[in-house]
Order: sequence, then structure tokens, then C-alpha cells
Amino acid sequence: MINQKYQNLLTDDAEIKKVVTEILNTGYVALDSFLDDASSEAFHTVASDRNNGWKKGEELKGTALYTLAHSDEFLLLSQRLYDARCEITGEPKVQLLKEKQVVGLPYKDATHNGPNEETAYHFDGAHINYLLPLILPADQSDGSGNLVAFPNMRLKYPSLVSKVIARMLRHSAMFRRWYGETEVVYRTDTMFIIFADITFHGVNPISNGERMVVTINSHW
Repeated sequence: MINQKYQNLLTDDAEIKKVVTEILNTGYVALDSFLDDASSEAFHTVASDRNNGWKKGEELKGTALYTLAHSDEFLLLSQRLYDARCEITGEPKVQLLKEKQVVGLPYKDATHNGPNEETAYHFDGAHINYLLPLILPADQSDGSGNLVAFPNMRLKYPSLVSKVIARMLRHSAMFRRWYGETEVVYRTDTMFIIFADITFHGVNPISNGERMVVTINSHW
């Protein structure tokens, strides 16, 4: 299911370390055309049914999304990413579990009074987070609907300091602008990978069109 051009991430230690280093330096990595053609088509077929919006976990069982998230191939990728992260940061390695790979399909709709709330700023309880946009607004020039991140904050500060900063960022747009944020502008069929347990983040409402993004989280 993973595009052939990324198969080396499953075997080449230098390549996986390069990806992880980019995530730790910039907060995320973007892998264009992440799926092979057949899988990409299958994913878009699921997204074409808006009733699948906001389904999660077992609700998506039987779809290509669920199959990828629980495949041996994807679990191996997750494990290799996390092992490489631990080798760089000095964190203790853990064994990731297939049953804790949770897939979801968050959906925002600015066209028919659908769900379009801000995703509140937070840390995730997951080792690795994947984001694969399938449907995006035609106009993203105002930053609408993009992921806003404060990269690797928990690596930069002691626990208490990061908690205080996170609380201020959560409640003050002015402080977010002053602190400096990283806006991740989504592209369809591009896999964005972040370490959301250490990167503080949130998602803005959209101002036009629709947005549907596959999320896969390797939970603790």
C-alpha cells in the first residue's frame, strides 16, 4: 500500500534517520504521493462518502484506511520511526502494538453548516501521528484549516515550563503569534508525520469548501 519510493524506509537505517531528524528539527515531515495508486484510489473512495466523516477506529473496519493502519507494513514503519527517534533523543524504546494504531477521518465543512470547529490546541497521547489529506478547500491562502504547530516543545523545556507555555498558547492567539508558530499547509495525498506527544498543535476552522484528513495515531 505504501508507494514504492518509500519502501526504503522499511529497510534503510540512514533513510529513516533522515526523516526522523527532519521531524525533530522542523516539527514534521511531508512525504508526497505516499500511497501507491490503487490504495490512493481506495482511500479517496472512502472519503467520497461524507457519511464516513468523523468515523474512527472500528467504525472504519473493512475500509482501506483501517487495513493500512493495521498492516504489518505500516506497523513496521511506525516502529522504525520511533526506534530512530529514541536513538536520537535517548528515550527508552518501546514495542508499538498493532491494536493501538488508531485510524480516524476528521471532517470539516464550510459549505453546508457542517462540523467546522477549531481543533483545540493540545499534545497527543501517541508515539507517532500521521496525517493524510484527501479533500482540501480550494482556497487555503488565508491559512484556513491548516495544522498550527509549536514543534517539539517538550524537548525544549522542562516539564513544568512546557505546561505553562502550553496553557498560554492554548488560550491566547496573541501569545501564539508572539511565540512563533509553524503552519503546516496541507497537500492532498501527502503524508505528514509529526511527534504530537512533544509538539503542541491545533487545527483552525476552514473558511471555504471541505476538508477531510486521514489520521493514524500510534497510541501509548
